[in-house]
Amino acid sequence: MRTENRAYRFLVIWYGLYQLGHLIFNAGYFLFDLEFPPPPESGTWEGQVVPFLHALGAGDLILAFLSVVFAAGFLLRKPWAPWLGLVTLSASLFSVAVFTWGTAANGTWNSQVGEQLFLYIIYLPVIVLLFWTCALFHRACVKPKINGDISI
Repeated sequence: MRTENRAYRFLVIWYGLYQLGHLIFNAGYFLFDLEFPPPPESGTWEGQVVPFLHALGAGDLILAFLSVVFAAGFLLRKPWAPWLGLVTLSASLFSVAVFTWGTAANGTWNSQVGEQLFLYIIYLPVIVLLFWTCALFHRACVKPKINGDISI
């Protein structure tokens, strides 16, 4: 995958740094029992929500690691990087949707609007990267190159 397009390269670096922070935070969540996400108005999470958050956090930990591998592979021009990027970006968007559903269903948005909005604002470039990557794959499938490279 070529990296001549600086905007695309910036988005990949953003995604890698975002997921590196996510990786560190999720590891801290499990190692040091950090309370995340901020609790709903009641001040504590209901009993059945905690296992849901643990499962989501474990999946996100693996996803964050693979996302960092994608970003590094992209910057090093590894041939597998585009495919790993498409998988991790898609899974990341799904994870955000599940996280949103879980926190909204438990009332976190009623008392922690600022914290929730911050998480989504810093995620917006990742959504742009996902759709750009999908467009690149579509272009590569419609007009395949002789050497199999996906140009940006």
